Amino acid sequence: EGPYVVKEVLPHNSYRLIDADGVEIPDPINALHLKKFYT
Repeated sequence: EGPYVVKEVLPHNSYRLIDADGVEIPDPINALHLKKFYT
């Protein structure tokens, strides 16, 4: 899966993400489950 783009930063270290096609991932993701990716 991925890569994703951060759409919104939420409280409690969570993020709303969108995929490369602009489709939003339905549930917020905690930062503990993410890793940085640079292009």
